[in-house]
Amino acid sequence: ELKLARQAYTITLRLAQQSKSEDSLLVEILHKIADIDLQQLDFSQALKVYLQILSLAPTDETARAELIGLNFRMDQDATAFNELDELVALYENSGRRSQAIEFLKELIVEWPDKLELNRHLAHIYSHDGRKSLAVQQLDTLADGLLSAERRPEAIATLQEIIALEPDNVAEYREALRQLQKK
Repeated sequence: ELKLARQAYTITLRLAQQSKSEDSLLVEILHKIADIDLQQLDFSQALKVYLQILSLAPTDETARAELIGLNFRMDQDATAFNELDELVALYENSGRRSQAIEFLKELIVEWPDKLELNRHLAHIYSHDGRKSLAVQQLDTLADGLLSAERRPEAIATLQEIIALEPDNVAEYREALRQLQKK
């Protein structure tokens, strides 16, 4: 049934393109096609469709969010983080920082092995003046980096924490000193 539905939507899309329909209608059809591709676990095809959506509607937040997840699934982390930066910028530019924060929290739960998500969330917290939450995210990141034996990155993260001057900055300085000795 999904295959037939996709074929029907593809025909509908072609007809809409030929009749020079509004981009919003094309985007709506493309979302339905991408949804079918996701249901069929055809991630590379879904990725192409979401990119097509963004070519028509660059501010389509749903398409960007789906692209982030798809790129993570396909081990294309750099592309996923580029899309994440674009989506966060969309939220920030429209005064919806809290939505960016919630989205990042969800991503961290869904992708706990993508440690850089914590850094992104920390930066948003920092820009929002929520230093203690930023420090908490960077601390989690540093622990994860150490567990993954990524010592130089953990050192850089501790330096980021120290630059924020948290109340317990002396503890972080000591941890940094100990880590640099090893």
